[in-house]
Amino acid sequence: MGLRNTDRRYGAVAMALHWTMALLLLVMIVFGIRMVEVQRELVATGNFDLTVFGLDIFAAYQLHKSFGFLLFVLVLVRLGWKLANPHPALPPGMPWHEIALARFTHVALYALMLGIPVVGWLTGSASPYAIDTVIFGLFQLPHPLGPNAELERLLSTIHFYMAMALLGVLVLHVAGALKHHFFARDDVLRRMLPIPLTRRS
Repeated sequence: MGLRNTDRRYGAVAMALHWTMALLLLVMIVFGIRMVEVQRELVATGNFDLTVFGLDIFAAYQLHKSFGFLLFVLVLVRLGWKLANPHPALPPGMPWHEIALARFTHVALYALMLGIPVVGWLTGSASPYAIDTVIFGLFQLPHPLGPNAELERLLSTIHFYMAMALLGVLVLHVAGALKHHFFARDDVLRRMLPIPLTRRS
């Protein structure tokens, strides 16, 4: 298996980006849902000793921001790699509605993966707490918005529902891959895995 894609399967770089991003997205969604729960409890109780999976609230938010930034960069890298490499074609004979759904799913995935970190960054910049956004303790992102509690609540709500939409699209994406593998019995899933494409009889 080479580094670059071919007309039949994805290369090692595309596979590494795909599975790394998939794992990070799942972790971020679970982590983010827990953060929302803790934030609601914080507002209700005023208890700043609450933790998110053992991390204090400040550390949890900084880690969430850092991995959000990393995912944003990985999406840009993956888009660049996608444009520079051939893309394996869809299986012949796919119904038009499945082709349309596959294209919609991919466009929605990229749009949400790019949009969610941006909205999250803006949410943090509008926070009344005016906490710096420091990426992995290495550098600080500027805040384009000033403290604004009403705007922060609106952006936070948008951020949450975009994340839920992403989860829904991911479920659709996985369901499509499993449908191809177990029902259509083609190589759509296998060509993103480091295994031989040819099925054993």
